[in-house]
Amino acid sequence: MPLCTWLLSLSLISQIGDNPSAPVTEAPRITNPGGPAVLAETRPGTLAIDRDLILEPAAVRAGVVQSVRATTAQLVSDALTLPPGSKVSGQTVSLVSVVATAPERHRQIEAVHAYWRLVEAMGEYHFSHERQQRLLRLRTGNDEAADLRTARAVATAQMCEAELQIMTAQHDLAEILLLVPDAPLPLPADQPLVGPYRTLFAELFAGKKAPDRARMLDQRLTLRNQAVESHAVALLAAEDAL
Repeated sequence: MPLCTWLLSLSLISQIGDNPSAPVTEAPRITNPGGPAVLAETRPGTLAIDRDLILEPAAVRAGVVQSVRATTAQLVSDALTLPPGSKVSGQTVSLVSVVATAPERHRQIEAVHAYWRLVEAMGEYHFSHERQQRLLRLRTGNDEAADLRTARAVATAQMCEAELQIMTAQHDLAEILLLVPDAPLPLPADQPLVGPYRTLFAELFAGKKAPDRARMLDQRLTLRNQAVESHAVALLAAEDAL
């Protein structure tokens, strides 16, 4: 499943002080060693937030107040975090160390594919677990109880399937790494790049004809990045609506 597809399933942690109807009270000024003192905004039942810690310095100096928004890279990083109480375990390995174990070119390519399949399985498991937990927290009336039980059962099954995918991907990668049977299974230490790629395509093929496939891949990377960023914007908008 492409990154931009499973990125849609990601849900953010609820932001602190997200109740616009609650009265705002002024908290004491917080002194920042590297800059001017700023006001911390507080709402009933929330923590005080130092605005200088969540805004760019230029925005602080200009007095601009804005809410914290996760970047696309942060969304992906959250998706690759194992949820509390997860049965999945292992030892993190980097992509470089995985490739280094395969001396031949075709084995290196297989190692890279196996690594990113594990990353994908991690994201799918994270979403499945969160979906199940949200359904468990829901309460409904008698007329919808059967539908809710069905949805919970489906979510539990999907989480089990996602856990199975992780285990399969871990064993595939462990085989490439030639791990001993009792060694901890691998977990990815690296996350996929979701920003623009610096392919240096124009510099590498300046004044000469580039291979058609290389040109196609260079163009696809730009479009893929735009799609991922658009999905992230849609995700944040959906979270606001929720």
